[in-house]
Amino acid sequence: MTGSKTLLVLIVTLLLAGCDSPNSSVDPTKESPELVTIRTDQDRYSPNDEITIIIRNGMGEAIEYYGSCSLTLCQFTDGDWMCAVKDCSGPRVVLPSGETSRLVDRIDSSTGGPLRYQFEYFVLSSDSLRTIQSNEFIVEP
Repeated sequence: MTGSKTLLVLIVTLLLAGCDSPNSSVDPTKESPELVTIRTDQDRYSPNDEITIIIRNGMGEAIEYYGSCSLTLCQFTDGDWMCAVKDCSGPRVVLPSGETSRLVDRIDSSTGGPLRYQFEYFVLSSDSLRTIQSNEFIVEP
């Protein structure tokens, strides 16, 4: 029984020691995906207005996306966000750390409800796909 207790204490000690290891590093991309932001230039538009979408990379490394194909329009309907499905092929864009990029869209009619954009991008160092949402906005006549 004493040997089992000693082994258990040793295992717990090793596990706890690994948690506070000075060599362990925190990956800010995994804990703070909000470091990449997306926002429209206004909160209200008329049909056919030009909507400028501003993407800001506040991470410490570059991200990659595929032009406007990485952008999906979503509408709040019946208590849930519904996003359009599209088949698209766009240019590869690498957005360096600290930089901003702009995309332009137009919505040809009033929607009657709140809208937002969903944006997908890759974190190059981990090759992981991330998804974020823009602010809400309205297209009204």
